[in-house]
Amino acid sequence: MAFQIQDDILGIWGDEALTGKSAESDVATRKKSLPVVYALERSERLRSLYAASQMDVPGAIAEMDAVGARTFAEQAAREHHERALEALRASDASVTPVKRCLS
Repeated sequence: MAFQIQDDILGIWGDEALTGKSAESDVATRKKSLPVVYALERSERLRSLYAASQMDVPGAIAEMDAVGARTFAEQAAREHHERALEALRASDASVTPVKRCLS
């Protein structure tokens, strides 16, 4: 879950030079990732943007920012990451920290 949520974040706000894909592609294709679903539940404007025939990608990303979708997703990724580490610790498996992709 942590990996997927982090991928969802990168698919919207990631640095194209680091990820190798356009950060706007997930929004342009109307992918319903965690931050998008979170924002769609909270924003009539974003629902309108997603329903329009022509996607306003910068406007959609700005609206997601306005309703706190990135913050929500980053927190969810951290929580899932911590739960995974706790499960590994409980199993006595070796745990190696993972380098973060976002600052």
